[in-house]
This record gives sequence, C-alpha cells and structure tokens, in this order.
Amino acid sequence: MIEKKSILFVLSILMIISSCKSTKKEEQVRIIQDIQIPTPKIMKFGINFADYDVHEKKIKKGQSLSTLLDSYQIPLTKKETLDSISNYIKPRDLKIRNDYYILTQKGNPKALEYFIYKKDLVEYIIVDLKEGVKIRSYKKPIVIREEMIGGNITGSLSKTLSKNGLGRDVVGELSNIYKWSINFFKLKREDEFAMIYDERFVEDSVSIGMDYLKAVKFKHKGKDFYAFARKDDKGNVEYFNEKGNQLKAMFLKAPLKFFRISSKYNLKRFHPVQKRVKPHLGTDYAAPHGTPILATANGVITRKGYGRGNGNFIKIKHNGTYSTQYLHMSRFRKGLKVGSYVNQGDVIGYVGSTGLATGPHVCYRFWKNNKQVDPLKQNLPNRDPLTKKQKEVFLKEIKPLKVKLDGEIEKVEGKKES
Repeated sequence: MIEKKSILFVLSILMIISSCKSTKKEEQVRIIQDIQIPTPKIMKFGINFADYDVHEKKIKKGQSLSTLLDSYQIPLTKKETLDSISNYIKPRDLKIRNDYYILTQKGNPKALEYFIYKKDLVEYIIVDLKEGVKIRSYKKPIVIREEMIGGNITGSLSKTLSKNGLGRDVVGELSNIYKWSINFFKLKREDEFAMIYDERFVEDSVSIGMDYLKAVKFKHKGKDFYAFARKDDKGNVEYFNEKGNQLKAMFLKAPLKFFRISSKYNLKRFHPVQKRVKPHLGTDYAAPHGTPILATANGVITRKGYGRGNGNFIKIKHNGTYSTQYLHMSRFRKGLKVGSYVNQGDVIGYVGSTGLATGPHVCYRFWKNNKQVDPLKQNLPNRDPLTKKQKEVFLKEIKPLKVKLDGEIEKVEGKKES
C-alpha cells in the first residue's frame, strides 16, 4: 500500500514538472513572436533613407525642375513649389549627369516626400515636401591638406601641369603671380618648377581643387624666381619673392597675357609699310586677331579714337609721371569712354591691324614725364611694399617653405642627371 502511494506521488511530481516545462516553452515562443527587429537606419543628409522608397537618378538632357516634378503628388501647387525651389536651384544649376534623389512614401511611388539635388561635389539642396515646402542646403565637410609637386617643363605650362594632375586654374594663377617677371610663352624644356599648395578634399580623398598657392619656385633660364603668399588682415593674398619684395609691380610686363615681341622700341627702325627709316617709339606685341588687350596699370582714359597711322587706339594716364597708349585695336571693349577709370589687367580692347599695320598686333607706347621711352628699360616701382617689421616676420615665416622648394628642385635635377 505504501509502495503504491509512493509511486503515485512520484508520477504526480513528474506531471507537474512536465506541465511547467510545457508552459515555459509556450511562453518562450510567445515572447519570441512578440519581439520585432528594428529596421537599421540609413542616415544621409540628416534623413533616415530606410523610412522611404529611394530612387537615385541622374539629370538627363532637356530635363528641368518642372519635368522632374511632373510625375509626383506634392502638397502645394506646382508653381508655388517651383518658385520656392528656384531660390536655391537655378536652371543653370541643372547639369547633365548630376545626381539627384527622389524619396517617396513606402508603397506609394507617387507621394513625393523629399527631392535632393547634388549641385556639386560639396553642396546638396534638400527639398522637404511632406508638408508644404522646406528647403535647406547641406554641405559636406571640406578638409584642406598641404601638397607639393615638382618637375621640369615638358611642353607648354598647361600640358606640363596637366600631367602632374593640376588644372587650368593653376595655370591662370601662376600667370597672374609671375606676369611681372616671367613670359610663360618662352618657357624652355630645361626649366624646372616646384610648388607648395593647399588642396581641398571632401570625404578625405575626393579633390575639389586647389585652395591657394603657398609657395612657388621657377628655375627659368638658369635664374631662380620665387613667389611666397602673404595674406593680409582681410584675407587678400599677395605674392613676394625670397627677399620680401612684392612681385606685383605698378605696371604689367606686357599688355597681353601671352605674347611675342615682334618689334622693339627703336629710333632707327625701317618702317615695313612706309619703306623708310623712321623712329619706332613703341613695342610691338604680335598676337592672334581678337586677343584681349590689357591695361598695364590703373588709370584714367584720356584719349580714345581712330588715327590714320594708329588705327583704333586708347591712351591712359596713370599718374603725374606715367601714361601708356595701345594702338591698332580691332575694336574697343564696350562701355569705355574718355574719363573711364580702368584697373590693372582690365580688358580695354582687342588685337587687330587697323591703321598702318602689316598684321595683327598691339603697339604699346610708354610715356614718362611726357616723353616717350622704352618700357623694357624702365626701372618701374613696385606696389605697396612691406614695412621693415612686416618684412622681418615674413622672411622668418617663408624660411621652411624655401627649404622645401629648394629640396624639390634638387630632386628634379637629380632625376634629369640619372
């Protein structure tokens, strides 16, 4: 009897344990079923892309903002929406193959919630269309890194720099820096260069171009030409040589960006048209028809007109000492008249062969104290020199940059010898 009771007791305990296990298993199943795994966030431009159906596209030829919005439902009228967007995206900003994103409601491809346009490598325009129109600009962080390159001239300056991964903007910058001292039209293959510059990057590795040139060295015709940047209190950049003298002279070296002298100042020149010996009181710069002619210094136009020998010409008074004149223009720049003020480097006209001329060129004449002189033989003043204290600070700052430039040129010369 006791044995039967013991057996019944053990069976009861086993049934209870089995029942508990079953209950726990059901609860575990139910708990697992109740857990929902969240969708991972995909954050771009401060928006969770995972919340939308995302369509990444590129601008096609002939597309406009109007045609881009045609297929979608938007909260305001199309005109109101376009008027708002046009404050941020102009028609000229829509460039073929530029990226844009269309974000629509999940499962509703017509309900446009966001339009995001990539203006360039840095800036995106984000148009929020969920309720009305809200627009903001998103700019990727820019990282600036110092870079240095060196090499020798292998053709034109443009081709040489292009081989080194630099664009035309750098050619223009170098032309501006050295236009008082180097004629880039006459660079030689044995000439060498080294440059230190700040380059701008997005996403650490995508270059968006040069920020500015910090230091340059050209070895041209065996002579060293240095240029070191100096920023003033307003952030303006001027360039000085290794002695602290400003490269920017009061006058440009020539009235053309790139030039070839076809005839110099000569008191006993044989005139090619009149066929007799006659003083040539100017310097002729040959260039293709239509090449822009530049004012070589700041000043006021005192004469503008046509002469039988001079053709179309302009004369500029720069100060109480100097005046310049530009002859044989094909035409004048629009809007100029006697009394107009021009800045150094402003286009004043275009190369031609009007008047007595055998071919397209500009005859550049130069007056000092009301007497015509040879501009190439004048010791012309520089502009805005540094004070003694400024020069001391500047020379100390450029010392490590000069060491780097000289070292890079030595490497270039070593490669040529090997």
